[in-house]
Amino acid sequence: DEKGEVPEQNCMRDVCHSIGFLLVRLPLLLLTLPLNAIPVLGQVAWILLNGWLYAWELEAEFMVMLDNRFSCDHQLKFVKNHFGAFFTFGAGAMALELIPFVGPWVFFATNACGAALLAERFHEERKRRLESERDLEDESSSS
Repeated sequence: DEKGEVPEQNCMRDVCHSIGFLLVRLPLLLLTLPLNAIPVLGQVAWILLNGWLYAWELEAEFMVMLDNRFSCDHQLKFVKNHFGAFFTFGAGAMALELIPFVGPWVFFATNACGAALLAERFHEERKRRLESERDLEDESSSS
């Protein structure tokens, strides 16, 4: 927002997003499950294939708060444009959560912090891009 205001939270939207991610992630997790039969490479491939969607789920609320990306279409476009970041962050986050005993308890919180830092990076990138566009507009209008 231009004024720096954060949009109001919407519980129903959050519930719908969570259910939507569950309905997409669960079949993907199950379809790629046979990859785990291949020692080491299978587990790595499984984490890589499923990690980007996990990262999207972690980042979804930040995309709404920072960029007003309410619809899945707008968010998917953003994810495609930043696929490398989602792919690597998601794979790392998912791998950490798969560590027995400590993973779900410890790394769930650190992954949330990591998602916030990634969202901050996206926000700063957007801010720099908007500033450079304004500078170009100012230069062209002064000419």
